[in-house]
Amino acid sequence: MSAISLSVFRYRQTYLTLVTTVLTMNILAHAQSSLIGVTRPVSGYILPTIIGLVIGLLLSANRVSFIEKGEAQKRLFINIVHALSIALDERDAYTYGHSSRVTELSIALGGRVGLSSLQLEMLELGSILHDVGKIGIPDTILNKPEPLNSDEIKLIRQHPSKGERIIGLDKNRRQQMIVECIRSHHERYDGSGYPDGLAGEEIPILARIIAITDAYDAMTSLRPYRIKMTAEAAMSELARCSGSQFDPRLTLEFSQMLTATDFRLPARNDQTELADGDGRVWVQEVSADSA
Repeated sequence: MSAISLSVFRYRQTYLTLVTTVLTMNILAHAQSSLIGVTRPVSGYILPTIIGLVIGLLLSANRVSFIEKGEAQKRLFINIVHALSIALDERDAYTYGHSSRVTELSIALGGRVGLSSLQLEMLELGSILHDVGKIGIPDTILNKPEPLNSDEIKLIRQHPSKGERIIGLDKNRRQQMIVECIRSHHERYDGSGYPDGLAGEEIPILARIIAITDAYDAMTSLRPYRIKMTAEAAMSELARCSGSQFDPRLTLEFSQMLTATDFRLPARNDQTELADGDGRVWVQEVSADSA
């Protein structure tokens, strides 16, 4: 009870509840005195105040227990989703750690541009699951060291819609936001992306964020046919494609975030990591920029 009692004071609603219950008990005490024609001394309001505080604390503790239980369940769910993404990434060395790094970068960028708590929560899940559709892509394509042919590119470009089918469509807005991340993170700002050819702000902002962080991690990852790009080279490439492939405002914010003195890039293990599996396709797209 002491732990719950302390935790309730972290919420502003607790103080509103306490004021309400104390006022209510004192109003009732005053009304009762008036009905029987008795003048209640100031000291006579001490007990109603104490009772109001106790009732307010009990109500607040009950409300907080539901909130914190919900937060714990939410975090458990996110941890399970993280485990799923790790399992997907570890299908081969090319995708190792990619989803986790994209998630960290996306959350950092989303916080920087002022996304709401709901948007950040859905961005976290959408980032973790953005490549879930690759579970339906053969390993021979994901792991192919040579450039992909046209049929293979067409097949790998199906992974956003495959991911959408895996997660499922629902009228629930939260789930829709996650699905938008998965389906639209390969759309281009100029409208030449896939699968829907969305342009500009038609592309959901969460997907526009993931497009940048996904591309950055792909470029700065080792590949079987070339060394990884430096952070500086990757940022130059993002800047070159700003306004054509990427949202220019978000690209600028991402660049400023990476160069901030207090920012730390997600940890990575380049001894085992080779590439992100989708990097070949992304590099072909970015070099064919038609701005």
